[in-house]
Amino acid sequence: MISLTLDVSKLETLISNQFQEFIGLSFDEISYSISLNPELVTNKASIVTIVNRMLDYKNVNKKQLADEILPKQLSIKTVRLKSNGNARESMSFEQVRFMEIVEESWQFSKLRKKFADTIFLFFVFQYKERADGQILVFKGTKIWQMPQETLEVDVKRLWETTREIVMNGVKFKEKIVGNKIYRQNNLPGLADTAVAHIRPKASDSNDKVELPDGQMITKQAYWLNASYIGEILQDLPEVNLKKSKQVKSHLKFSREVSKRLKAKLEEQVYPVEEFIIKVKQVKSDFTEMDVTHEFVSKIGFKLNNRFVISEEIESIDQYIDKIVFNSHYFQIPKNPFFQSPYVMRKIENFENDFRLLKIEENLYITNASLRNGGVTKENLMSYKDSVERFVEDGKFFTLRYIEDNGFYHELMDYGFEEIFYQSILMRPGRLKYLKIAKQVVFIKSKLDVTVNDLMAYLLQDNQSITVEKLIERSQSLCQLDLDYDHAIKLMKNTTYFYSEDLLKLYEDQEIYYKEIYK
Repeated sequence: MISLTLDVSKLETLISNQFQEFIGLSFDEISYSISLNPELVTNKASIVTIVNRMLDYKNVNKKQLADEILPKQLSIKTVRLKSNGNARESMSFEQVRFMEIVEESWQFSKLRKKFADTIFLFFVFQYKERADGQILVFKGTKIWQMPQETLEVDVKRLWETTREIVMNGVKFKEKIVGNKIYRQNNLPGLADTAVAHIRPKASDSNDKVELPDGQMITKQAYWLNASYIGEILQDLPEVNLKKSKQVKSHLKFSREVSKRLKAKLEEQVYPVEEFIIKVKQVKSDFTEMDVTHEFVSKIGFKLNNRFVISEEIESIDQYIDKIVFNSHYFQIPKNPFFQSPYVMRKIENFENDFRLLKIEENLYITNASLRNGGVTKENLMSYKDSVERFVEDGKFFTLRYIEDNGFYHELMDYGFEEIFYQSILMRPGRLKYLKIAKQVVFIKSKLDVTVNDLMAYLLQDNQSITVEKLIERSQSLCQLDLDYDHAIKLMKNTTYFYSEDLLKLYEDQEIYYKEIYK
């Protein structure tokens, strides 16, 4: 591990020397030299993947690196430059916290603190023109901290403009592009400042947060302009493409081995890791480096987004859609593909768009089935909106609690299990939720919530609470059913002070001492 100090010029020299051997090498050449298969990292996250592997290869621990520059924070960012030296894309930073920006001042704002307290380490790649097309080459590293003047003038102006717009109410208008309708807002855009702007950064268009005036907006983030990033990196010297001494090699399979392997591969889709396990059963020296387009095509497969899929399948997303929406109900299969993070994110997006509704754990009903029964997406959204209007801000509740207190919606007449209605309310919006003792407790809040918020609600301005009283209040205030063990577990999961001897929770340790020594 290299030793660093807060001397930025020295830090930059040390980092530059550490990764000098990669400068001028192509993406593929670097990948092979650090035992990374470039054919498996071709998506948008590929640069992050290769940089993480480069750090590991050079024995540079990111946490130790960050510790060396304390009290400053370290942020490692990857950049791709066009062949002309301009950044290919803008760079995202913090999410815009709309509820916080209206309460804070610039001097103590999170955005100012972010840039004032952070040293950035850029890993820079650039596209180079060749006769056979463009190739991505490692250009080098750069240590950078935002100049004080830029922060206090340009970024401050962005923050002030954003705050003023949010306080006065964000304005929206719809724009039709082709057959799609886009919802535009009047937050500072790319053309409004030379340094930074605001634009969406969300899992999809359904991933929204509430504004102070009650409107909903797709999650937004601060972005440094691509043109500004290009200016930051313009002093990096030009590099020429060079060749690595590393030579890629692939195993050769006999016709008999290929035949045995085809017999092993009974599924249409495999995560790469699972595919390697299957191949190893036939050829034990098979590794990740051997998973190539050329190899998988010989056995009737192709590579797609870290998956090995049958050539009969158009794409991984098309396959997921076909399996999920092939019938009225969908149960998540217990196989590595459907348990993979990529597929689980897709299922969550289907839920957010009300295309899938959970009716049991791991069992969903599709929107097509609901439509056949007369239930539309508008009905589901109407139910969610009705609950949001019925409940009070800042009060925790369960479905049983609001139903016992007079809530009704026509969707309840269909008689679905509670988990179905919970699934609707758990979609992004004005309601936040916690899972407690295999139950879901909700609250209408503009801010994210934790178990501390629930405990503060149950304390009801008291400085302490016994286990028995917590169980009683959970039931009376929101109809959350807790047994003794779950109540103690809930107490221990907060940042309040819990006394094992007294089986009691206190706001802090000082209150505990006052009680036992009075």
